[in-house]
Amino acid sequence: MDYIIDNQYLTLRSRLRGFLDRLNQEENKIYESVGVDFPVRWMNLLNLLHLKAEPMPVTSIAQQLNKSHPEIHTITKAMESAGYLTSVNDRRDKRKRKLTLTAKGQEMVQKLLPVWQATERATEQWIREKAPEFFLILRNLEYSLNTQSFHDRVMELWKGHQMAAINIDVLPAEEWPAVLNHYRHFATLNLAVPAVEELLQNPKKHLINDGGQLFAYARDGQTIGTVAVRRLSFDIAQILFIWVHPDHRRHQIGRRLLQQALDHARSIGCRQAIFHTSRFFVAAEYLFRAEHFTYTSKYKHSFPAPDPLHAMMVVAL
Repeated sequence: MDYIIDNQYLTLRSRLRGFLDRLNQEENKIYESVGVDFPVRWMNLLNLLHLKAEPMPVTSIAQQLNKSHPEIHTITKAMESAGYLTSVNDRRDKRKRKLTLTAKGQEMVQKLLPVWQATERATEQWIREKAPEFFLILRNLEYSLNTQSFHDRVMELWKGHQMAAINIDVLPAEEWPAVLNHYRHFATLNLAVPAVEELLQNPKKHLINDGGQLFAYARDGQTIGTVAVRRLSFDIAQILFIWVHPDHRRHQIGRRLLQQALDHARSIGCRQAIFHTSRFFVAAEYLFRAEHFTYTSKYKHSFPAPDPLHAMMVVAL
């Protein structure tokens, strides 16, 4: 069994690091063979300043070499100490410093130019022979990280896995009052207090008979999340009572509940769903925006919020 090969996608980072470490070792050996005592990791900065032929600010160097400012600062400090670089003041802004090669740095460039030329030709020959599309593939991978980071790609799949394990059930009408009573004050975001009381006392009459429904997520016999759907008109639904117990938040339960509610709204023929909220509730806003809700004032007269400070969000189904 070859662990790295058998788990090639999971171990990609380690394999690439090993590949780069081997190339670094080879280049260090090349420098030793030609009798040059110079760290390979400094090569790109030395060559960049040689090609630019003028002092460069650290920020520009970092951009050109695709490295962070702290990384460049560490390298330049070491190269200055070794006598290869020196700093000069910017003519326009004395607070800024630029870096340029010293006479020692220029001398090292002249020693290394033949080595770099041979390295470049050997690399080109090697890539053309063994992997002619290597740089195209590398560029595509780099560009893909700019459009969607690897972190976001992994988290998207992880969240999908989390949500797939969450089974949402219909909550029987007779259990509504007991389940919803402990967070009755949250319901006033969506409905005036009398309407909340009316709905809790007779959910079948005021919600279910029109196609609405209440869904719940339970774990170990305890209800830890709920959401309700109410039909407001022929093609408009309202999201109500969305709540997740504080001890179980940030586990995709709220998003799974909301998706269940939207699926139900579609199943009863609604083309839009609205939700009354407050801009102070950042977590709720983030949740609903993730499902493409946007703020609107279109229905503020037809379906006014129970409080003037509340706002309405809407999504097309």
